[in-house]
Amino acid sequence: MKKVNFGYLNIRFDRNEIAGSLGDLGTFIVFLVGVVTISGMDPSPILVFSGIFNIFNGFVFGLPMAIQPMKAIGIIAISNKLPSTTIIAAGFLMGLIIFVLSMTRVISKINNYVPNCVVRGIQLGLGLIFLKTGADLIIATGNWSGYDSYLTALLAAATGFILLNNRKIPAALVIFGIGILLMLPNFKSSISLDLYSPVMFIPDAGSFLSASYLMVIPQLPLTILNSLIATVALVKDYYPEQAKRANIDKIGFNMGLMNLLTMPFGAMPMCHGAGGLAAQHRFGARTGGSVVFLGVVKLLLGLFFGGSVLLLSRSFPVSILGTMIMFGGLELATHIRSVTAHKEVAVMLLVAGTSFIVNMAFGFLAGMILSYYWKFNSHDYVEQEIHG
Repeated sequence: MKKVNFGYLNIRFDRNEIAGSLGDLGTFIVFLVGVVTISGMDPSPILVFSGIFNIFNGFVFGLPMAIQPMKAIGIIAISNKLPSTTIIAAGFLMGLIIFVLSMTRVISKINNYVPNCVVRGIQLGLGLIFLKTGADLIIATGNWSGYDSYLTALLAAATGFILLNNRKIPAALVIFGIGILLMLPNFKSSISLDLYSPVMFIPDAGSFLSASYLMVIPQLPLTILNSLIATVALVKDYYPEQAKRANIDKIGFNMGLMNLLTMPFGAMPMCHGAGGLAAQHRFGARTGGSVVFLGVVKLLLGLFFGGSVLLLSRSFPVSILGTMIMFGGLELATHIRSVTAHKEVAVMLLVAGTSFIVNMAFGFLAGMILSYYWKFNSHDYVEQEIHG
């Protein structure tokens, strides 16, 4: 494939960027199918507006800045069978809160006092959650063999490991291609034109009230810790030359605005995320071209084939989605290498373990308490790197 390069924007289009754009599709598809099937959301605005902001973010940040569903909101909505109006209200409230916190620079002030070992613990905990999520999806197939089975997952994983560092044959393209080939003989419906017509949604007061305590309270700490603090740390690791362009206030402002503008049209609550960035980087993405490509595809599918995309997504092998999610988890776990001092390692493991077993907010709180206790009460405690 011929390379197209817009170096001054840090935008490149080649096979590796396209492969990287597929790295986070597993999470997106799982939540798309869930909220559409259970909560009755229209897939078209979800695809259209996440596509628009994929394109926007690619040019603004020049990075493979992932757009993911807000996971706590999605999980709570699916498990409690909540209506779409409550999901939309939750997304609007989250957008408003993050927008205000970013404009007032409160998030950057929080970030200045979070030690490196706590951030790495959050990333490790999220990696473990991704590994479990992927494994659960694979196990849920309940089949040892067949087009969607343990054997399919093993084949996809083996392909991924063999091609993981191969720049000429991107692993994600091959794995995704295997999924398409396995899906087609089992796809029973026909693809039809389904033009998107925008519709405005205005949730009532009851939807906002239930969304605030059912969804916003669990989602807020996850968004601040994973979508902002942990994502900024990954940007500094992967793309230090772009760190000023993608600082925490800009990312937060963008995320808040993204939800404020799209929720009235019935989009799914969206955020950035360390897991998505890690997965896309793992599969080859290095510039904003990856998410621009993904955004164009989403936008076209949402404008013309929303209903068919949902049917196709339901037929795609879950075992392959689970495998791709697990690769994202493995990539996140590699960032613990920057933590070497014994007490910092202990803090990191406490944060990761508590985040995995309880939730990320408790993990963060436990790590901050122990980290600052040792900092002020132990002479041999190594001064930690503070992210700012």
